[in-house]
Amino acid sequence: MPGSDRRSVVRALGALAVLPMLPAPLAAAARTRPAFPSATLVLERTLDRHLADNALIRVTRSWSCTFRALGAGAVVDASQLSARVDAPPSLAAFARMEEARDASAIFPVQLDRSGLIVGWDEETGPDIGTAVARAMDVIEAAVANPGERQEARSFISSIGNAASGLVSQVPRDLFYPATGQSVETQPVMLAGGLQGFFEVSIAASADPQTGLLRQSERRVTTRIGDSSRETREAWRIVPAS
Repeated sequence: MPGSDRRSVVRALGALAVLPMLPAPLAAAARTRPAFPSATLVLERTLDRHLADNALIRVTRSWSCTFRALGAGAVVDASQLSARVDAPPSLAAFARMEEARDASAIFPVQLDRSGLIVGWDEETGPDIGTAVARAMDVIEAAVANPGERQEARSFISSIGNAASGLVSQVPRDLFYPATGQSVETQPVMLAGGLQGFFEVSIAASADPQTGLLRQSERRVTTRIGDSSRETREAWRIVPAS
């Protein structure tokens, strides 16, 4: 497959990976004004990414967080406490570099009166079917030969690359999530008989009294032909020890 076709397929498969960021039914739940904590808390994030050989990279970070009032909302200040990377021996250099990186630049974040992060785009965006259709259009336009489309399977790793970056973006309702579970699955079809699916699952729980996050998980599973990838992100808040 020519290099330009390869890049186009990578972009198309990357487009599929934005699906975990699309709105889910959980976001439609009614929101009440939360109770902002006064004590220092620990926020922890775990990001799992499966590689082409089914090896797993797991990155776990934790931050010390404090909430301070700002108008009807609050500001969350945080500093990184720890970072741990579990990866295959061949990625030891990457693991050391990632563990040495301070990922506190996302803070401080401002919360509005309902606990949502301020500054996020209010647009709802396309539904999962529309997003898949767009990505498939790009693949069909980029790779004219049906036989070459089979080679799209070898680019399944690009979904993992893109999904890991997109899934790891901070959710707008991170600290005060809509609780419950949501699963959405969309089949995908390529010329030449290649089939697959894209599944996005979201689950979250919160303190029933304050609405503050207990734990949440976003998981995206992609299968094209006999190749598949899964990316998982989990957040939780626990008391500081």
